[in-house]
Amino acid sequence: MSRSALALTVTQAVKLGLAPLLHKDGFKKRGTNFYQITPESNRLVFVQSSQWNSSSRSRFTIELGLYFPAIDAVTNETWTRAGAKQWNPKIYNCQLRQRIGFLMPVGGDFWWTVTPSSDANELALEMAKAWQQYGAAWMRSNADLPYAATRLEAESGFLLAAQARLALGERAKASRLAKQYVVSLTKEAPHPANAAIIEKYLAEIRGWCARHEMEL
Repeated sequence: MSRSALALTVTQAVKLGLAPLLHKDGFKKRGTNFYQITPESNRLVFVQSSQWNSSSRSRFTIELGLYFPAIDAVTNETWTRAGAKQWNPKIYNCQLRQRIGFLMPVGGDFWWTVTPSSDANELALEMAKAWQQYGAAWMRSNADLPYAATRLEAESGFLLAAQARLALGERAKASRLAKQYVVSLTKEAPHPANAAIIEKYLAEIRGWCARHEMEL
């Protein structure tokens, strides 16, 4: 069986199991992405194939993402400036991301395996169950910016959490998180090969705080 034949099995499984549930929840499809735009966030569900797939064995997983325009608005990114063209964020643009396996009982990275003997209907049922029991709940619970900010801080995403708090108008919390970000960068002497990168990050956070007149 060719690699394209295995890909067709995955496509059929998505069509039978995941797509109907996402469409019911208000998602639309674009390529291998499903997306939903709300006033506060863009919600993405991405069926990701392994780069190591072959004609005899294919693997894929589901990645969830939440993109918050308000966070980018306080980082002065090009697409938030006046007159910028509307754009569609990809999964790697999302400030909050999670692979489905980390929400499942396995508690780690999980990939479905497809072989020439795999049944698309069985895969469809497994994907549907994963979305209904784990993916949908994660998406709902983190789709509002205050909840996302809390999640980012809990995961030590101090820079993004600081930006989220500033977007919420919580300047004191944003300043505290910016300081924690600096501490995370400087708590240990960097390897010489990484020293320039660390200094670049420090310069960026100092500049960001200065632009927004926040104490660092």
